[in-house]
Amino acid sequence: MNRILIFLISIGSTFIVALPIFISGPSSTFYATDPDVHYLSNSLSYIQSKTITYNVHPGTPAIVLFAALLLPLRIYTRLFTHTPFIDWSFLNINFIYHFIRISQSIFLGISMCLFLISIYKITRSMTTVCISLLALFVFTPFFYAGSTISAEGTLFFITSLWLLVFTFYLKSCSSFTSFVLIVIAGVALATKFTSMPLTMASIVLFVGTPKTNAQKKLIYLAQAILLIGAVFIFCTWPIRATYPQMYSWISYLATTTETHGGGTKAIFNPSSYYFSIRGLVSRETWAAFVGLLSIFGFVVVTIHKKYSQNISTVILTGSTIVGLLINAKYPLSYYQIVTYTIVVFIASFSIRLLPKIAQAALLIILILPASANIKNSYITINQAAKKTAVLEKYIQEHPPQRAALWVWGRSKDFALLWSRDWASGLFTKQLAKYRPNLFELESNFDFINIDGRSQKPVFSVCWDQLYLQQASVSVFISKYPQKSIKYTALPGTDDMALIESNHCLTKP
Repeated sequence: MNRILIFLISIGSTFIVALPIFISGPSSTFYATDPDVHYLSNSLSYIQSKTITYNVHPGTPAIVLFAALLLPLRIYTRLFTHTPFIDWSFLNINFIYHFIRISQSIFLGISMCLFLISIYKITRSMTTVCISLLALFVFTPFFYAGSTISAEGTLFFITSLWLLVFTFYLKSCSSFTSFVLIVIAGVALATKFTSMPLTMASIVLFVGTPKTNAQKKLIYLAQAILLIGAVFIFCTWPIRATYPQMYSWISYLATTTETHGGGTKAIFNPSSYYFSIRGLVSRETWAAFVGLLSIFGFVVVTIHKKYSQNISTVILTGSTIVGLLINAKYPLSYYQIVTYTIVVFIASFSIRLLPKIAQAALLIILILPASANIKNSYITINQAAKKTAVLEKYIQEHPPQRAALWVWGRSKDFALLWSRDWASGLFTKQLAKYRPNLFELESNFDFINIDGRSQKPVFSVCWDQLYLQQASVSVFISKYPQKSIKYTALPGTDDMALIESNHCLTKP
């Protein structure tokens, strides 16, 4: 009965996450483009030619997963439209993205079910299950993982699966379950390097499971590292040719002090680290509270109860703390999705031992911030979706007479152009065939990207519309003061503007 209830709770969680996506509809699906376009464009590229060029996270399992989720649409096009799937995707790109967003929400519900079952297996308490659910709801990236096309949704699933297997390991401590944990951790590492806690814990558990001497343990350590490496290579095989670029980018991130390679050239800077943690705590105050409560509670339980299986959970807790501290170098909440999921899992060990009155109080306390987080997520998505819908409507009602340029924007047209950039030429043929009057303007405003390879000076190409952010308008105007252009701020959009020019009287 309780497992059925957990299943129903997971369905409810899916509905909560997916509701704003359903409400916004396909017309405003591009309310987010980064990293959405990066991932899904490479999924389409993988379907078309088994090619993936996106490698910075590396994110390959998530990209392959999105490609798999598109299988029903591929079957539909083959049976009913008789159109190449890549062409159909180009012409129905809004629906493609909308379909994947909803699929992400459903996938999050499946992951939630696995996670809550793992909680129930170790606590046998539905109250603890409900508290754990609310603890996830107070963490803002939880909704991000269910609505944004990114690696975080895949990471949450992998982490939940790892924790479920870990509950079996707690009972058996068998070599087989430690082997499975290693394999799952390798998949997680291939998805995103922020999954390091799973890697560290899996290796230690794999080495520590057999009761043997130090020399044998060194052999097991080598086997664990080789196994994770083999799984990583298997899962990232489509990007094997770009391993050097991936390594270069990761090294660059590791040796700079701020997000995306910003700040100074150093592995660690106390001041930057302090401000990063302060930003994380101020943004995720309730999640920080849950984290402190989890670690403190587990320490108390470990000292006073001395459960035989606690050595395994101590290893998991230690690995999670190390991973949390490493990822805290950057103030991005979603970098902590793996560590926070494990933290909530660990918290259940001590929550189940609290008096009933304390559990009820904790349940009531978490309801308010969880509800507030749901509301804020709805507001954020709805506002962004409305702005996108306004922009899309304006574009539809004001087609270019000659050609339209894009610098940046949350819209279908820009997503089509950006797909070509991030997926190494995806949609090049389709852009030339269906949208020959759509071009991308380089961010320096000097050149127009014609076909992903060739460039031309901005006013050597015939165009009459340029979409860009309002903040960039003055830069463009000051760069070309001699040109006669018209500037219009687009009301109701996300600070978007339109520049119109009559420098060319013929179509390109």
